[in-house]
Amino acid sequence: MMATASSIVCVFGVMTPAHAPSRWIWTRSASSNTFGMLWLIRITPRPFARMRLPDPPTALFTGQNLVTIGASKALRDLERQDTVAMAGSDDFPLADMLRPGITVVAQNVERMGELAAQILFDRLDGDRAPTRTHTVPTRLITRGSGEIRAKAAGHA
Repeated sequence: MMATASSIVCVFGVMTPAHAPSRWIWTRSASSNTFGMLWLIRITPRPFARMRLPDPPTALFTGQNLVTIGASKALRDLERQDTVAMAGSDDFPLADMLRPGITVVAQNVERMGELAAQILFDRLDGDRAPTRTHTVPTRLITRGSGEIRAKAAGHA
């Protein structure tokens, strides 16, 4: 997935200004292999404004299903849904019905909820054990959007 992406933009937070006053965006440049984080007050236009640059990002990773839906709409509005790879965190209904289908990392939210409840009840019952890390497996669901290959430099 996204193995040939030359520039990846990771978007976290909600895509509409009404939901939250500020957002995070991660950017990665494959040429320098560096990551950076920008704190943005209004994310909605900024990541997608980069799509109009001479060397636009070739891939997106979204950190939440509502953001994935917004990013999918933005790519469609820019007519880039078939040229920019995208993978999202969290599956959502109809992800397989879009064109291309949205590739996601599906989380086991039921198991995460069970663990959270068990930890809470244990603490309420007096458990004072040190903080522990719990790992809940995820599942990669490939549907096409994350497998879009970057075009060679100089090719539209």
